[in-house]
Amino acid sequence: LKNYAESLRHGHKLIYQSLPRLLTLWFENGGSLMPNEQHKINETMRVMVRLMPTYVWLTVFPQLVSRICHTDPDVLKTLKDILVKVVSLHPQQTLWSLVAVLKS
Repeated sequence: LKNYAESLRHGHKLIYQSLPRLLTLWFENGGSLMPNEQHKINETMRVMVRLMPTYVWLTVFPQLVSRICHTDPDVLKTLKDILVKVVSLHPQQTLWSLVAVLKS
């Protein structure tokens, strides 16, 4: 997970491969590991949210929205932080997909 995050910090050439894979690993393992490992994974994601430009998250916005009901509270909190940050800075690109979720 940390290596995917580092690769994205150093360039966006492979963003369409790295970021979806990073999110898949986070969603699958963020709430199912030992508490110490779980904390490391969630902290890695929190740091990544602070360091990455918000437009990067637009490439995986549907994947983020689809996990809005994640069961782990730490993962859900970080996910909400990502969504709020992206929606507040890019409302025209993101609100339409959130409205679709509200209607379903």
